Amino acid sequence: MNPEDGLTIVVIDDSEIIQSALKNFFSDYKSRVVSCSQGLEGIQKVITYQPDIIFLDLMMPEFNGINTLKVLKSLEQTKDIPVIVISSNTIKENVLKVLKLGASKVISKPIQKDIIYKYIKEVLGEGSLIKTKLNNLITENESKSVVNFLRSSFLKSFPLKVKTISEAIIKNDVETLSSVIHQLKGEGGVVGFNSITNICKLIERELSKEEINWDLVTQYCTKIFNSVNEKKLLTPIVG
Repeated sequence: MNPEDGLTIVVIDDSEIIQSALKNFFSDYKSRVVSCSQGLEGIQKVITYQPDIIFLDLMMPEFNGINTLKVLKSLEQTKDIPVIVISSNTIKENVLKVLKLGASKVISKPIQKDIIYKYIKEVLGEGSLIKTKLNNLITENESKSVVNFLRSSFLKSFPLKVKTISEAIIKNDVETLSSVIHQLKGEGGVVGFNSITNICKLIERELSKEEINWDLVTQYCTKIFNSVNEKKLLTPIVG
């Protein structure tokens, strides 16, 4: 890593909100953020860009984060690149598993800017670009602008999620519903809708059971829909 060139960061996460959040986190720093939403594509981008650090979500469709991490740590050209795992399930067993596979750190969703900076400093060292730029603190107005931008993106994409969730409930499609709820759980906290994150945790708990109470799942999802509609009316959006 050459501090004068800045960091190159690859983000592998199927949530565009999380991708945007991380890009915004690093927008005040001399860094390049390359993002993608699928594990195999992410591996190709890591090989191509040879980043200083990788942010990797565990739960993704088609080729999940665990498999992606295994491949990254087995390839000669990528095995030494630090990986920070983003996970909504940071129980001790899961954390130990990904650390054993070669991850450097595990960040719990919703992601927090100060934790990201702290971990990058720890992983890349005291002389990293992030440490030298920490004095350039974001102003309160700039911070609100970022949150409002992410919130606006979240609300624009939400109707499609409602459609997908509704169809998954009708079909009792656990896999599809789990994927969308996983996204919402991470995105809710990032855009300041913490109640959505909490409801998503309850849904995931129910979906993990052998006998799923679909009526209860429907009630939880309805709460999410109502909560978002309420926040859409009450929350000022920029842009």
